[in-house]
Amino acid sequence: MHILITGGGTEEPIDGVRSICNFSTGRTSAYLCEYLSGLGYTVTSVQAERAVQAERALQAKPSMQTAGDMRVFTYRSFKDLETTLWRILSNERIDLVIHAAAVSDYCADTIEINGSSFPAGELDKIPSGESVTVKLRENPKIIDSIKRWSINENCVLVGFKCTNGADFSSREEAVETLFTRASPDLVVSNDLSEINGDSHPTRIYKKNALGKIECIGQGNTKKEMAEYIAAACCLQGEKS
Repeated sequence: MHILITGGGTEEPIDGVRSICNFSTGRTSAYLCEYLSGLGYTVTSVQAERAVQAERALQAKPSMQTAGDMRVFTYRSFKDLETTLWRILSNERIDLVIHAAAVSDYCADTIEINGSSFPAGELDKIPSGESVTVKLRENPKIIDSIKRWSINENCVLVGFKCTNGADFSSREEAVETLFTRASPDLVVSNDLSEINGDSHPTRIYKKNALGKIECIGQGNTKKEMAEYIAAACCLQGEKS
């Protein structure tokens, strides 16, 4: 079985030294890469350049590397990630995608400096003291395209829905929306306000025969999360 795992967060350039980014560290995806490769599966890791890398991939450089039994690609921007995933999924048989990357909803479109407009990322560095306006453009949702890109029509998709300070009802609403929009097989729900060190509370959802979401497992650590994902995807007794 070939498993693809994304992780870390995208960076969207404003100029040559500034970008829009998020707080994702990539620790969760790095753990999942180690755990699942440790079970004997072939793992392709697609991680942000600045993210924590899986132990076997600590020396990874941009583009593609082979690190032990784990193949590693790195990305920086939304476009990098989109292109990398499309190339892999449209050319290789991937059996399971765990999409844990924190993908920016917006990218910088144009930069206005004292009334003059420039494409984002074109300038080496915006001078200090100028009047600057950054106009954003919405990115499409990568998770919505994963199953469509895959040449394996039976590819299993695990999505992540991270909230921040949301109550239980709001978290389940977000999970329901993701199921409706992207048709993943499982959704892992976590909340940034509860993640601290070894503590990583999660709930894992699937849709039942009636089309309703139901929680099939919950835990308080990354290890418990990985175990539930493996069990739900029937990985524990199967090797690549």
